[in-house]
Amino acid sequence: MSEARATAAKTSRATLLWYSTCRSTAVNSTLSVLHTLSINSPLCWYSDTDTLQTPLTTIPFATHRYYVDCESTDLTSIILTNLVVTMAEPKPLSFDREFAAAAAAMAEAGASIPQLPAGDVEGRRKFFEQFFSSRSSMVPSAPNVTKKEHQIKADDGSTLLLTEFRPSSAASTASPAAFYVHGGGMYLGSVPGFAPSIALKAEALCVPIFAIGYRLAPEHPHPTPINDCYAGLTWLHSHAEEVGVDTTRIMIYGESAGGGLAAGVALMARDRKLNPPLAFQMLIYPMLDDRNQKPIPTIEPHAMWKCDDNITGCRCHDDDGAIEKLR
Repeated sequence: MSEARATAAKTSRATLLWYSTCRSTAVNSTLSVLHTLSINSPLCWYSDTDTLQTPLTTIPFATHRYYVDCESTDLTSIILTNLVVTMAEPKPLSFDREFAAAAAAMAEAGASIPQLPAGDVEGRRKFFEQFFSSRSSMVPSAPNVTKKEHQIKADDGSTLLLTEFRPSSAASTASPAAFYVHGGGMYLGSVPGFAPSIALKAEALCVPIFAIGYRLAPEHPHPTPINDCYAGLTWLHSHAEEVGVDTTRIMIYGESAGGGLAAGVALMARDRKLNPPLAFQMLIYPMLDDRNQKPIPTIEPHAMWKCDDNITGCRCHDDDGAIEKLR
């Protein structure tokens, strides 16, 4: 580029930022980036290591934060000219060493995923139960978290378990709380299978987490799973004082199928005017869309959860064959 304008506050030392479109001599392409870099200008520049920088003719791209000596320079308006951006060779991506070591068991399990046809619920349950068990064994223990099971009634009269994970650091009265819905494609998974990670999260957050053991499809198709989850939430509301929870500070969260169910429960709570309303929802890669009928070639070979796994979950609630017609 030929010119860019930069401004900075007049303090003893200020970071000089500017937005510009620069042509990279390394890749011969135009880049639009926010720069915090040195410039080709006869000023006194300092890097984030406090080393005095001499005027440069080539600007290092996104490698250092540079400052200008404001005592000797008027920063009201500086015109930057003849900027040249250079880019270092990209480094290959790799896992953090500690993470890679801790996740070795998961990687081994992922490599052994069987190629199951869509609709094979029992085959998937068998494999993922072993996988969840292996993953749970890697999770650090949470000795300061106590677990208590509450028996609640579903809307059809069935008995469900709502498991409370309460850290010793949580307030005994009027505590905020999290209502958790586990994942598993809506046809596998359980609270016991996720218990170690739930307890660890409760300990980190210093609040109790209530995890609902909802019934799974295809034995219990829609709307049973979401109704079970809503029954758990309303039980928590009506027994809040008993379990030391502030009803104005209850959040709902879940991942994957649990994220989809959590979204549905939040909508039910809104439409049925749950009072007080939910304080917050957190949907972690939620299962919200049944239209992912074709694998993404760059992702599918490396994915733990594949396209056919999602299709299997959708089929479990598919009474009229609509999902099958899309294949």
